[in-house]
Amino acid sequence: MRLAPVPLFFYRDPIKAVEYSGISGIITHGDQKASDACRYYGALIVAALRGETKAQLLDNDFYLKHREWFGSKSLTQ
Repeated sequence: MRLAPVPLFFYRDPIKAVEYSGISGIITHGDQKASDACRYYGALIVAALRGETKAQLLDNDFYLKHREWFGSKSLTQ
């Protein structure tokens, strides 16, 4: 996987970082779940770079608290 460079490059724009993290997953894995996992991990990397604590990153509601970063496309259940 080559995920980390994407959110590192786009961390100032979390929406773009999450979107392009998902695209990077599609390149090597065709499954939507893999793309969504990349989007989620991309969001975690961005949040860490923006100074969120370990507790905030591991919060069960991390996705809900950062939902706007994921645009109109929700994560696969």
